[in-house]
Amino acid sequence: MSSDMIQAFELMALGMGGDFFVLFVIYVVSKLMLKLLPPKKA
Repeated sequence: MSSDMIQAFELMALGMGGDFFVLFVIYVVSKLMLKLLPPKKA
């Protein structure tokens, strides 16, 4: 494969990994907030 293709795959992997990392951080923060600040009962 050409070096351009290898660089493109590396960039794609970094982008997809970044997306999953951000989603994971949002998930963890939301779970933590639910545990620390439970919803009030009506």
